[in-house]
Amino acid sequence: MKGKQVGYVLIAVIVLGLAGIVARLLSADADLPLLSGINALSPDTIDKVVLRDWESEVIVEKESDGSWWVEDYPATLLQLDDFWDAAQRFDGAELIATKRSSHATMGVSPEFGTVVQLWRGEDLVDQFIVGDKQFVGKSEEEAFFLWSVYARKCYLRHRDSDEVYAIYCEVPDKFSTRLNRWKYSLIADMPSSDIEAFTFTYPDDQFDIRLLDSVWVVQTGDVAQQAVQEEVHGILRQLDRGLGTTRFPTAEEVEGLDWSRPDILVGVGTKPGASTSSLLLLFLRKDGEGAQGGFYVKGAENSWVHFLDDQDVEPLLKSRGVLLGAPPPAADSGP
Repeated sequence: MKGKQVGYVLIAVIVLGLAGIVARLLSADADLPLLSGINALSPDTIDKVVLRDWESEVIVEKESDGSWWVEDYPATLLQLDDFWDAAQRFDGAELIATKRSSHATMGVSPEFGTVVQLWRGEDLVDQFIVGDKQFVGKSEEEAFFLWSVYARKCYLRHRDSDEVYAIYCEVPDKFSTRLNRWKYSLIADMPSSDIEAFTFTYPDDQFDIRLLDSVWVVQTGDVAQQAVQEEVHGILRQLDRGLGTTRFPTAEEVEGLDWSRPDILVGVGTKPGASTSSLLLLFLRKDGEGAQGGFYVKGAENSWVHFLDDQDVEPLLKSRGVLLGAPPPAADSGP
């Protein structure tokens, strides 16, 4: 047999062998037992979710108006959607392991897993231990990667059962116990095309920014001066991409804040028919006037409070001088 023919035969053998492997895998998948009999798990049937691991706990509760809250903050819709997307796949999850020895490597052991409790009123509807973290371990010595971009699986088991099941998870941490992932972090999120005016009130100055004949101007009373357009566009870009934070004040901090006399107010006016509503933001300097420790921030109509560092507010809190292009004050060279 010629070398070329031998090559064809080898290719055919390899193709047939691969086809056989694929067929066995497909057959095995079809025969895998599936988790069934799970109660309907959805925002319509559940009104409280408790997530707990070895480090922290998150309680997400539904209010009478259907909104979900974490402590004193609205829950982040993206995290909520990820959670319910995964929870609704529990019914029909594939059995992949039956021995207790596999629990640790799949992240569903007591020391590595996340306890997920689903409640309706005072009734515990169901309870699982879930392995969904990308990186698992309490120390560097025992840490390992669990979620993989190649497999994209989350693992689960009933708390008193050894059987481990798997569901598809396109991203890890769908059952995160980190509070900051659940708390709504956006302070302002407005398309720049919606905005037609700003009002800035500082301790020593007050002025408006308005769009006049397609040009942004700084206006006080009847006096209007053309603004440095790029400075105004910087404010618009900040709101367009979303002004947010990952820092949340403690309940003790919030309790001591007096919002009746904010240090700075920023009003954002939107055009008629805009997709977003006008907004008034209140800023309180941390640790009193003059401190360089950032700002507590809240929407005037909101009950919850965020925190921004000084560098985070720089793109938004522009002074009149900056907006008009005034040169910075000369440095004091001394006598």
